[in-house]
Amino acid sequence: MKASRFTFALAFLAATLQAQTLTVSLRHDSVPGGGETGASGFATLEFIGTSLNFTLLINGVTNPTGAAIHRGYPGQTGAVEVNLSPAFSGNLATGTVNNVPETKVAALLANPAGYYLQVTSQGKPSGAIRGQLKGETFGGATVLYAPVLAKVAGQVGTNFVSDLALANLGESDVNVTVRYFPAAGGSPQTAQVQVPARGQKTVNDALGTLFNASGRGAAVFESPAPIAGQLRVFNDQRGNPSFPLPGTFNQFFRLTSLEEASTGGLLLGLANRPAGSGQGFRTNVGYFNPHDAAVTLHLAAYTATNDLLASRTVPLPAKANDLRSVTDLFGDSLATQNDFFIRFSVSGGSAFVFASMVDNVTGDAVTILPQR
Repeated sequence: MKASRFTFALAFLAATLQAQTLTVSLRHDSVPGGGETGASGFATLEFIGTSLNFTLLINGVTNPTGAAIHRGYPGQTGAVEVNLSPAFSGNLATGTVNNVPETKVAALLANPAGYYLQVTSQGKPSGAIRGQLKGETFGGATVLYAPVLAKVAGQVGTNFVSDLALANLGESDVNVTVRYFPAAGGSPQTAQVQVPARGQKTVNDALGTLFNASGRGAAVFESPAPIAGQLRVFNDQRGNPSFPLPGTFNQFFRLTSLEEASTGGLLLGLANRPAGSGQGFRTNVGYFNPHDAAVTLHLAAYTATNDLLASRTVPLPAKANDLRSVTDLFGDSLATQNDFFIRFSVSGGSAFVFASMVDNVTGDAVTILPQR
């Protein structure tokens, strides 16, 4: 026990020998249930050993009463980990919190996205504005998410494949761990991808190449150093003379951080017709719960004039993901529907939610990302 404590102390000292700074963008609509309308803010958190220096700048918060760092992902409500006890002078507060427990500092810096800063006010004691922590972790470790990774035959002769491109932003070669979570459930699969220093690694047909698999799912990319990446999910018709337009028809997904998962939003500009009609577009809705706990996705489809078409609640266990047609989700009321949109919200956390519109003539697909 003494040896393990001594080892942890050495690791903690090495990791915090230099100041490490996290930043936070604060918004009223990041507070579950809503904060103080129109309010916003920004914070910097500088950790030096067990001391935390902070600067808070707020706008539109009436009579602020406090600020604290809580454990929790977007949409979750968690316990206070570090109380800043700020003394605001106008819109600004600066200060230092001393003797923060080493274990808390290590946990915060190892996973900033798992914590949020919240400012309270007299009118909003449960939260006026809040935001997830962002910044460099120990060693610059990166965790990125892809809501879809596919190798699957689709409707009317489509053939969807995923090509992966990873960029290494560091000065040394890095091994990236890829964890694949099949939409059908079951155990995740793991593979390694080596990316050269300040270079890129492309993996054609990533699902088939890395996991010798077909189907559809989501993926998590873990690296001990900073990385970036993207997936090209495309209808591969190269060499198929019977398809209307032989070639490739693409949609792109940027690998994103957990902070970019949504607690709610809009999917705009949608339309749906049956695949076999050979006309217009068909719309699918994709989702991925990146957390290790269940969340609930609430979906509602509306006409352009805000008339409710249909609604659906989808329980999402940990790491659950899928890509489903709007007819499958909402029923025949959307079997043939032009010019509609979807409102969604996530309770119990956050999720990656998107729409994919596929041209029924060419098999070309377009990614629709959520608007907040």
